[in-house]
Amino acid sequence: MLKIILNIWMSRVAYDAIFTFTAAIIRIIIEKKKAGKCMKNNYVSLERVLEMASEAAGKQYRKIPGKKIMFESCLDNGEQIVLCTPTSKYHETIDAYWIDLTKVQCDLMDTYENGIFIFRLEGEKLCLFNCCDLKPFLTEKSMRYSEQAKDHWKLRIYNHYIKVLGNPDNFNVDCFFYKEKNSDQ
Repeated sequence: MLKIILNIWMSRVAYDAIFTFTAAIIRIIIEKKKAGKCMKNNYVSLERVLEMASEAAGKQYRKIPGKKIMFESCLDNGEQIVLCTPTSKYHETIDAYWIDLTKVQCDLMDTYENGIFIFRLEGEKLCLFNCCDLKPFLTEKSMRYSEQAKDHWKLRIYNHYIKVLGNPDNFNVDCFFYKEKNSDQ
């Protein structure tokens, strides 16, 4: 009888231990999924970037028809301005962010008097610079081709510079964390 009671008690202890262990594993998996989901959405929103850019330009930016990440406005002096604002996640394997910048995007930007890139990077980082400053680094020799992107350049974005693959020189920039004006963080 004692043996039966001991076996029942041991199986109950084992069951509790397995249940506690399984519950802990499930909690860890759920937390990792939540963290992953959060990181996927951990970008400064397009709406916020457009709001800031519109405030700086003095006029609202409008989406360019047929373009997902390109917007246009005009400055107080009447000059046309274009904004291109792609996103990129952080890639641990290269210790950088990367963006494919297409020739179509660059050609469109060339039709405006002013062009600005605001890269929205994972981790609520922004990288802001003038289109004409990047242009010398976008050489024909460094251009790539793929069926999806067609003619394009591959840009690796680091905290203090951008590397256009195929070009030996670096384009110096600073990436910065975005922080709301009224944030206490």
